[in-house]
Amino acid sequence: MNLWIALLIIEIIPILMWIVGGVCENKALNFKNQGIGYRSKFSGKNKYTWEYANKMVAKVAGGVGTLLFIINAIIIMMFGLATLIILLAINLLCGFLAILIVEKSLKKKFDSSGKIKNN
Repeated sequence: MNLWIALLIIEIIPILMWIVGGVCENKALNFKNQGIGYRSKFSGKNKYTWEYANKMVAKVAGGVGTLLFIINAIIIMMFGLATLIILLAINLLCGFLAILIVEKSLKKKFDSSGKIKNN
């Protein structure tokens, strides 16, 4: 496989993270929009949790996507095609970690009924 094709393949995940972040930031403002937005049990509690979750997804996905894009390019250029599967696994793991970060942030800011915690 050509190095540039491998780089394009491995950069799909960070590019998708940027797209998801942009969509959640700009298009998911309507509470429980049926087609667009970060949906989880916790984010659907009320309008405030929905907006906060979508803003957090935009920040986290944008940041993680940028970091992965740079790291992927550097590692592929330095070590070649042998790292393709490892980078793919790291990209998927980072995607799942981004979701966990958002869920933890929601649970830290809101109580179980979706009201803002008093700290």
